[in-house]
Amino acid sequence: MTAKEKSKFRASSKWKKFRVFKKKEQNNLDYISQRTLPKGANLHHLDEKHYDDLSPEKFVFLGKTMHKVVHFLYIYYKKDHTIIERLKEVLDRMEKYENDFKAG
Repeated sequence: MTAKEKSKFRASSKWKKFRVFKKKEQNNLDYISQRTLPKGANLHHLDEKHYDDLSPEKFVFLGKTMHKVVHFLYIYYKKDHTIIERLKEVLDRMEKYENDFKAG
């Protein structure tokens, strides 16, 4: 689907109704952070090849920043799934040092 076709599809009532449905299904929460969706949140396609397939399991609502993070990390994740383990390790260490600083 070309960018022009995607734009036309996103302007359709079918797409707009689907967005409302997904937002309600997710209780207006960002799928990853579980925080209230900000204005202008993105309905992220998990299946870019079948853009107009509105199967609910192929979409998640994400806030703009989280959406950018997912796309950025996916570039590396496709090449090396262990990136998630390393990311978790770095985040855990950050949390530990932050907690150590607060405690002492």
